[in-house]
Amino acid sequence: MCRLRRISLVVIGLSALLLALIWLLLSSALFRDARIAAASGFLTDLLGQTVAIEGDVRLLFAPRLAVVATDLRLPAQDFPDLDLAKLDFSRFSISPRHLLSGGIHLPEIEARGLDVLLLRGEDGSTTWVEAGRNVTKDSSDVSLSGQPDIIAFLGEREIAFEDMRVHAENRLTGFEFDFDLESLAIDQVVSGEAVTAQVRSGGTINGRPIAFSGDFPNGAPFAARGHMGALTFAVEGQRPPAAPRGDFDGRLSLQTPDLQDLLDLLRLDGEIKGGAEAKAAVTRRSRHIDLDEIDLRARGEGGATVRLTGRFADVRSARDFDLSLLVDLVGDKTPLPPAIFLKDMRVETAEIRVLARGGDIEVDRFALRTNAFDEEIRDIGPFRVATVTRSEDGQLKLDGVTLSIGPRDAPYLLARGSIGNLLTFGDYRLSGELDLPADRVLLTLRPEDAARFGRLTGQMRLLESNGEPNLQLFELRSQDTDLWSAEFQVESADLEDLDRLTLRASIQTRDGRSLLEALRLEPVDIGRMGYDVTATRQANHVDTRAVLTAGQSVIETGMSLRIPGSGPVLRGTIRSDDVRIEDVRSTILALIQLARVKSVYIDSRTDALAGPDDGFQPLVLPSESEAGPPEEDLSEFQPLVLPQPDLAPDTPEDLSDFQPLVLSDGPADLAIADILDPEQFARLIDAEIDIDIARIRGQAGLSRLKSQAEMKSGKLRLGPVRLAYGKGFVDMTATMDAIGAPHRLRVTGRTDGWDFGEILMAGGVDLGAGGTINGRFDLTGRNASAEAFLRSMSGKATIDMTNGHISTGLIELAGLGVLPWLFSQERQRGYADIVCLKADLDIANGRIETRQSVLETRRVQLVGSGTIDVRNDRILFSAEPRPVAQPLSRSAWPFVVSGSLRSPKISVAQRKSRRALVPLAIPDARKPCVPDISQLQQMDGPDTARPR
Repeated sequence: MCRLRRISLVVIGLSALLLALIWLLLSSALFRDARIAAASGFLTDLLGQTVAIEGDVRLLFAPRLAVVATDLRLPAQDFPDLDLAKLDFSRFSISPRHLLSGGIHLPEIEARGLDVLLLRGEDGSTTWVEAGRNVTKDSSDVSLSGQPDIIAFLGEREIAFEDMRVHAENRLTGFEFDFDLESLAIDQVVSGEAVTAQVRSGGTINGRPIAFSGDFPNGAPFAARGHMGALTFAVEGQRPPAAPRGDFDGRLSLQTPDLQDLLDLLRLDGEIKGGAEAKAAVTRRSRHIDLDEIDLRARGEGGATVRLTGRFADVRSARDFDLSLLVDLVGDKTPLPPAIFLKDMRVETAEIRVLARGGDIEVDRFALRTNAFDEEIRDIGPFRVATVTRSEDGQLKLDGVTLSIGPRDAPYLLARGSIGNLLTFGDYRLSGELDLPADRVLLTLRPEDAARFGRLTGQMRLLESNGEPNLQLFELRSQDTDLWSAEFQVESADLEDLDRLTLRASIQTRDGRSLLEALRLEPVDIGRMGYDVTATRQANHVDTRAVLTAGQSVIETGMSLRIPGSGPVLRGTIRSDDVRIEDVRSTILALIQLARVKSVYIDSRTDALAGPDDGFQPLVLPSESEAGPPEEDLSEFQPLVLPQPDLAPDTPEDLSDFQPLVLSDGPADLAIADILDPEQFARLIDAEIDIDIARIRGQAGLSRLKSQAEMKSGKLRLGPVRLAYGKGFVDMTATMDAIGAPHRLRVTGRTDGWDFGEILMAGGVDLGAGGTINGRFDLTGRNASAEAFLRSMSGKATIDMTNGHISTGLIELAGLGVLPWLFSQERQRGYADIVCLKADLDIANGRIETRQSVLETRRVQLVGSGTIDVRNDRILFSAEPRPVAQPLSRSAWPFVVSGSLRSPKISVAQRKSRRALVPLAIPDARKPCVPDISQLQQMDGPDTARPR
């Protein structure tokens, strides 16, 4: 018994000594350095980050085995002067069971006074170590790759953090987040065999309140919710069977009534009013988060809506996503009225589908609708962004932006640049190279002809400065072709208002015939063709200079457009030192052919789609005998235009559909409809253009053209135009009411100096005539073509001639009779003097009528009347020659001209009975070239003879 007592006392004494030694080791200041070194090494291995303990380390046995450390410091990995974290107090509980089996497990972690600095430098350096070591066999502590999985690590421990501050800063992106958490607690709640991790946290982020709570049962569905400022969020899901802790499948929902609060939370500069909500399916695998079934809807204060749908794989890398964005800037508001002015154009909706594959971003579809036009653009991408950053002044920036448009292997545009403010799409800089086949611009080229027209290459530089889009340079030039050469260059310091703009363009071809043949048009022998133009705009002034080259002719134009408050004012000149009529004709023919290029292309594509003719005839047409009456020819049909009803003098004018005329001082304020519709544009423009062709070749006698074109208040006037042919000339003025009667042209003027004999010679009549013809005219007709004008013209014209002669005695023979003519002086001389010729013409719808046209020699007066119907190609003209001053004598040989204008027939008319027994002579006061019968009828007195 005593022996047993002695043994017990020895054991107790040894145990006390051992405990005293352990206490001395773990608590005594004598062994402080050893304790700190051991604890520091353990925590370094656990966290994969160097841990320095500047306070003390103690071991506690109650209430649970734990290690307490104070004043911990984690030096920053790549920043010697900074610390990753500082911790005033920490307590780590140790599981004795894991300790006895050779492992270390920390079921409880408590910390107070924690300051964390998560900093990534501009060179990619960080305050933390990117990867850790596997320091335990417990797979719940570390991932299979050795990198700690924070969700898995915290999910099975009880955590109690108080007074926790985290500053996260990424100097690569510029984003900063300051977390000030009053508490972060994770409690492991046991209910039977179920263990639930309950998470609670509260504090602020960037000054906005933040709270989070969630229940995460082991092996059962979980739910979490919280808010950051005005943004609320919720996640519900479940860990798949046999999946590691931290992996889950769930649903995410977010909602905020104030998007501005979200911008402020992110410390982004911008102004946005409205709310948003979003839903998505969330999948987490091996720390990769995928979003699917994304449906984000945002609504602005004014009713504008934004909807984003699609999927986003691996959110951190952004290398694989498919997103569709629909922006409706009208929403439930009243639809925007059609844009009246350029500056009034607004985007109504935009629909964009963006794809990312392997880091390359492509715009699969971009459909834009405005209140002026609709447009769909394709083949945009790939699109790459190197970095997304926040600037010091709170702007969201995109750097290292690359964009290509066109096929992947041969893009038409390859651009690089940056966007300084993504939220407002401002402060951007973009430069790129262009290289595209000519058929991308000349859309009507056939595939087999495209290579002959070569390529267009160039460059562009676009930037925004002080809110103004600046097109520093955009240029294109042709290459790899000998058919044509083209250069195009545009610069504008304010692209939105087209201000401080310079445009240069040049299109040339050495052989116009070859160019037309390559376009599958009818060839025209024109030789060299070219057009060079330079246009500049400063404020409300636009100046253009252009040179048109055709064959051997060169025409220069200069225009100056001012846009004051009263409307556009255009002044200009068209001049040339030398113009060939043949070049003008060929140019017109070439332009007519070029105008057909679209229809020729459509016809060719239609024929190609129709395929070969296999003889199949699905439509059975009636035979000629069964065919009905021929279709009515409506080529000359004129639509019926009813006049507006006359209003009573006191009836007010209906102005319900009146659109006010709004003028300003810039092209952006010009009405779009007015620009596209010449008739509407005519309401505004005040134009005067001087025309001076110094020399005209190719037409006998035509030497010069000098005139002026004018447009004011919708009234167009061209003239006076003076055309000279030898000694003859025409002075005429053409006018048109572009508003009231845009399809009608009025031509007025006079002509003089025309040789009567040359006119007859031109008509195939060689009578050796002479004399000078002059005339006046006032005609109105349709301006569709010269033929249309002739067929529809109405008005009046007069023709006069004096002091002429004609080498024939037929007029005397017809007026005097055979015997008087045989002994006449005119027969003996072989010609007759023409005292005068006068014809008054009344014209209506292409029908020319004259009632008393007079040709008078010294002895015979010929009076004629009749009609010339241009529309129906008919003439009916009768004439009666009589001795001068004897209107009551019988005409010896009256004649009639009738039939087609192309081949008229001349026949002798039936003689009428005498008008009086004795021909009555008119007194000496008679007037030449006035029908004698008219003068006789105006005389009063007893000597006037009365016809029987």
